[in-house]
Amino acid sequence: MVRSRRTIWLGGLVLLLAAWRSHPIHAARIEIDAAADGTVQVVVRVYRDDFPATSTLASIGAYLDRALVITDGRDRRVALIPTEMVLEGDRLKISLTAKSAAGLKRGHVGLTLLQEQFSDQVNVVDARVQGIRTQMVFLRGDGPQALP
Repeated sequence: MVRSRRTIWLGGLVLLLAAWRSHPIHAARIEIDAAADGTVQVVVRVYRDDFPATSTLASIGAYLDRALVITDGRDRRVALIPTEMVLEGDRLKISLTAKSAAGLKRGHVGLTLLQEQFSDQVNVVDARVQGIRTQMVFLRGDGPQALP
């Protein structure tokens, strides 16, 4: 039942984003790439209007520290370090990096990005852990989800 709800939301999200050029709904895309050596690269893409105009890399990094929680295969939190924030049209691209001695295989992702502000916020995560890909959809109220 949960997977069906997420599939419907994801399908609707894709249709809405393709149909409207403006910012009709609140959505973010997060890419996680974890290598076998423990290196973790994360890219967050979010609408610029969803953050205050005065946001800095440091302030957004502090916010993401609370809103994006990644744990490794031993259930230890992975410390994400913001490295870059770039404006791409109407979206912000925020890059973060981390190192995890245990790796992310069988880890978890908890994501509440902007869900405290927008009841319709949809967060889509594309994760690749040591070459294995998975996709997750986080709606308001969802708990952590497992990485492969």
